[in-house]
Amino acid sequence: MFQVIDRAGQTHGPVSIDVLRQWVAENRLTPDMTLVDPATGQSGPAGTTFAHLGLFPPAPAGGPAPVAQFPGANQQFGFQGSEESGKMPKFGPRFVGFFIDLVMGTGAVALLESWRALLFPYFTMEWVGYLLYALGPIAAIFFLTRDAWLKGQSVGKRIAKLKVVNSMGQPITLLQSVMRNIPFALLLLISIKYVSQFFVVWAFLIAMVADLFLVLTTGKRLGDSLARTSVVNE
Repeated sequence: MFQVIDRAGQTHGPVSIDVLRQWVAENRLTPDMTLVDPATGQSGPAGTTFAHLGLFPPAPAGGPAPVAQFPGANQQFGFQGSEESGKMPKFGPRFVGFFIDLVMGTGAVALLESWRALLFPYFTMEWVGYLLYALGPIAAIFFLTRDAWLKGQSVGKRIAKLKVVNSMGQPITLLQSVMRNIPFALLLLISIKYVSQFFVVWAFLIAMVADLFLVLTTGKRLGDSLARTSVVNE
């Protein structure tokens, strides 16, 4: 798996050698662009440092150098998505996977709340209060760790046939799952007595809108940049 850094400083990937060859054929990747191999830490011009990959045909003697035609930073770069395995998915499957996880997480919290209400006569008010304050952390733990449950898949992602991989193309760790889902850590604040729930809700909504914008424009959430992860088709 390799990453490409274009002239605008945008990072694309990780992608396989086959995808790199496709980009060369589409004139999106040229010899002057920086190629990064996360496995070894090696980086340099794609046409020289990584000449051994055979991505580029020999340049004709005296011919002009290829001109890069990567889209600019304000344009989408293949983030309309693909249905091919190992490539960034379309928005539809990502939404389906997230929606399933959202229903599961909120459903579990609602079930606990119903259970609390049903057993209300058997508990003192103090115990009822403790259980109520536990709902926020329970929801936060669910959403923070969900992508590490099934080798890089939450339940929703498995149903949507998606997975989260690291820069090496391998399933992510528990820590990476927490990092990429860090906005959900705001739910932990709900249980703190002196923190305004109004503030928590609005901060969470702003974080979700920002993530949605990044997914639509770059294919990655803010958490993906922090954890160095990507969502790809299974």
